[in-house]
Amino acid sequence: MTLGDMIPDVRKLVNDTVPEYRWPDADIAGYLRDAITRLRVVRQVARFADDGSVDDEFPEELQAYVLPKICLRWRQAFVYYAAARCLEIDAADTTNQSLAVDFMAKAEARFAT
Repeated sequence: MTLGDMIPDVRKLVNDTVPEYRWPDADIAGYLRDAITRLRVVRQVARFADDGSVDDEFPEELQAYVLPKICLRWRQAFVYYAAARCLEIDAADTTNQSLAVDFMAKAEARFAT
C-alpha cells in the first residue's frame, strides 16, 4: 500500500468524495507525508514498509513525486492524521474543528501503539 492508496480513505472521512474536490490530491499526499514525519518523532522508527523501503531512499529532488510503500500497521493512523489536517483548514466551523481534534487524537493513539 502506498500513500496514494490512502487518499480515497481520507476523502471519505472528510466527506470530499465528489469530483471538483475541496482538497487536491497533492495536499492530502502532503498531509500523509507529514504523518510519516510525526510517526518518526513519536515512534522513532526508520522503516514503514513491509519490504524495508523507506521514503528517504530517493534523491531529495524527487521526494515530492515519490509516495513510499506503507506497512498496513500504520495505515489507519496516517488516514486519521491527514483527515485531521484537512479539517484544520475549516477552523471557523465548530463541527469540523471538533472532528479535526478527534481524528488527530485517534492518529496519535495509533502512533503510540
